[in-house]
Amino acid sequence: MLTKTQTKLIQYILVLVMILVMSWEQAYSQPLLWKSQELPEDAIRLRVLPNSDRPVDQWLKQNVRDAVTEYMQDLAEDFTSSDQAEQYLQKQIEVVTELVINTIREQGFNYNVNVRLDEAQFPTIKYGEHLYPAGVYKALIIEIGQAAGENWWCVLYPPLCLVDITSATIIDNEEPTSTTGNDLQNIKELKELKELKEQKQIDEVQYKFFLAKLFKR
Repeated sequence: MLTKTQTKLIQYILVLVMILVMSWEQAYSQPLLWKSQELPEDAIRLRVLPNSDRPVDQWLKQNVRDAVTEYMQDLAEDFTSSDQAEQYLQKQIEVVTELVINTIREQGFNYNVNVRLDEAQFPTIKYGEHLYPAGVYKALIIEIGQAAGENWWCVLYPPLCLVDITSATIIDNEEPTSTTGNDLQNIKELKELKELKEQKQIDEVQYKFFLAKLFKR
């Protein structure tokens, strides 16, 4: 019969073995995770170009981005090849166009929209330890208004749009731009945008409160 000390010793050994096994599994699976995210040459991007670099236009770009990636998320996971993804996306141009237009209208804007599947130049980007070279790649391109603002993009197939784009590093040879007189205008627009969003939230609360009182009668 084991003594109390021997029992505790066995428990400590078992815990230590479990920790070692978990460490080995993590070390083994991590390279596989990165390998699964390596991009093939025929990868398809998703690119959203806003009307301008004004804060309100960049904010609208984010709304469009969220709507499109949410719509594409489940679809992209079902693609088994780049050709299949390209054929399907070509058929979805009208649907995506309507989705983008509706998203823009819901936010109170009236920009023209152009959605197409085409080739475009992309910069070098680094995801974690992987460096994806710059080049011309096939992309689902969404242009809002003048499409003159800083674009947002991700990899639609393979579905790396699920990866946090903020953790990626874009590498190019451009010198950083200096601040201009537009900064004051941008600050003013950001303030107006904040007030607009706050007013929208107030209106929603008041509307829900009105409905609650109505149903209590």
